[in-house]
Amino acid sequence: MNTPIRQKDYLEMIDQALFEVADLRESLEYDNEGLRVDMTFIENLEKGLQQLKTNLMQGTHVFDGQSLAFMQIVNQQKPHILTFKRLLEEINNIHLHPEFLE
Repeated sequence: MNTPIRQKDYLEMIDQALFEVADLRESLEYDNEGLRVDMTFIENLEKGLQQLKTNLMQGTHVFDGQSLAFMQIVNQQKPHILTFKRLLEEINNIHLHPEFLE
Protein backbone atom coordinates (compact mmCIF):
# COMPACT_ATOMS: atom_id res chain seq x y z
CA MET A 1 0.00 0.00 0.00
CA ASN A 2 1.53 3.26 -1.10
CA THR A 3 -1.48 5.54 -1.24
CA PRO A 4 -3.00 7.26 1.77
CA ILE A 5 -6.25 5.94 3.23
CA ARG A 6 -8.80 7.92 5.19
CA GLN A 7 -9.62 6.79 8.71
CA LYS A 8 -13.23 6.38 7.59
CA ASP A 9 -12.08 3.84 4.98
CA TYR A 10 -9.89 2.07 7.53
CA LEU A 11 -12.91 1.74 9.82
CA GLU A 12 -14.92 0.36 6.89
CA MET A 13 -12.20 -2.26 6.33
CA ILE A 14 -12.51 -3.26 9.99
CA ASP A 15 -16.31 -3.40 9.66
CA GLN A 16 -15.91 -5.65 6.62
CA ALA A 17 -13.57 -7.92 8.59
CA LEU A 18 -16.12 -8.07 11.45
CA PHE A 19 -18.80 -9.03 8.92
CA GLU A 20 -16.53 -11.76 7.53
CA VAL A 21 -15.87 -13.08 11.05
CA ALA A 22 -19.63 -13.26 11.75
CA ASP A 23 -20.18 -15.03 8.43
CA LEU A 24 -17.40 -17.50 9.20
CA ARG A 25 -18.90 -18.17 12.62
CA GLU A 26 -22.29 -18.94 11.07
CA SER A 27 -20.74 -21.22 8.46
CA LEU A 28 -18.71 -23.16 10.98
CA GLU A 29 -21.62 -23.47 13.39
CA TYR A 30 -23.67 -24.91 10.56
CA ASP A 31 -21.04 -27.35 9.26
CA ASN A 32 -18.18 -27.68 11.74
CA GLU A 33 -18.28 -31.46 11.92
CA GLY A 34 -16.55 -31.95 8.58
CA LEU A 35 -13.89 -29.32 9.24
CA ARG A 36 -13.26 -29.94 12.95
CA VAL A 37 -12.25 -26.35 13.71
CA ASP A 38 -11.74 -24.98 17.23
CA MET A 39 -14.06 -21.98 17.22
CA THR A 40 -12.36 -20.06 20.04
CA PHE A 41 -10.11 -18.30 17.54
CA ILE A 42 -13.20 -16.64 16.05
CA GLU A 43 -14.20 -15.12 19.38
CA ASN A 44 -10.66 -13.83 19.98
CA LEU A 45 -10.40 -12.43 16.47
CA GLU A 46 -13.74 -10.69 16.79
CA LYS A 47 -12.78 -9.19 20.17
CA GLY A 48 -9.50 -7.91 18.74
CA LEU A 49 -11.17 -6.29 15.74
CA GLN A 50 -13.90 -4.75 17.89
CA GLN A 51 -11.32 -3.35 20.32
CA LEU A 52 -9.34 -1.87 17.43
CA LYS A 53 -12.46 -0.22 16.05
CA THR A 54 -13.49 1.15 19.46
CA ASN A 55 -10.02 2.54 20.14
CA LEU A 56 -9.83 4.19 16.72
CA MET A 57 -13.24 5.79 17.16
CA GLN A 58 -12.31 7.05 20.63
CA GLY A 59 -8.92 8.29 19.45
CA THR A 60 -7.10 6.05 21.92
CA HIS A 61 -5.53 3.56 19.51
CA VAL A 62 -1.74 3.36 19.82
CA PHE A 63 0.22 2.76 16.64
CA ASP A 64 3.17 1.11 18.35
CA GLY A 65 4.98 -0.47 15.41
CA GLN A 66 4.02 -3.98 16.56
CA SER A 67 1.60 -6.25 14.74
CA LEU A 68 -1.93 -6.25 16.07
CA ALA A 69 -2.42 -8.91 18.72
CA PHE A 70 -4.96 -10.84 16.66
CA MET A 71 -2.41 -11.39 13.88
CA GLN A 72 -1.03 -14.32 15.84
CA ILE A 73 -4.47 -15.91 15.47
CA VAL A 74 -4.59 -15.02 11.78
CA ASN A 75 -1.18 -16.53 11.08
CA GLN A 76 -2.20 -19.82 12.69
CA GLN A 77 -5.24 -20.35 10.47
CA LYS A 78 -5.29 -22.13 7.15
CA PRO A 79 -6.37 -20.04 4.13
CA HIS A 80 -9.32 -22.31 3.35
CA ILE A 81 -10.73 -21.52 6.82
CA LEU A 82 -9.80 -17.83 6.98
CA THR A 83 -10.65 -16.81 3.42
CA PHE A 84 -10.40 -13.09 4.27
CA LYS A 85 -6.86 -13.37 5.62
CA ARG A 86 -5.59 -10.78 3.11
CA LEU A 87 -8.04 -8.18 4.46
CA LEU A 88 -6.76 -8.77 8.00
CA GLU A 89 -3.17 -8.45 6.76
CA GLU A 90 -4.05 -5.11 5.12
CA ILE A 91 -5.61 -3.87 8.37
CA ASN A 92 -2.44 -4.86 10.21
CA ASN A 93 -0.22 -3.25 7.57
CA ILE A 94 -2.00 0.08 8.01
CA HIS A 95 -1.57 -0.25 11.77
CA LEU A 96 2.16 -0.87 11.25
CA HIS A 97 2.43 2.13 8.89
CA PRO A 98 0.14 4.86 10.25
CA GLU A 99 1.70 7.30 7.80
CA PHE A 100 -0.75 5.80 5.28
CA LEU A 101 -3.68 7.25 7.25
CA GLU A 102 -4.87 10.70 6.25
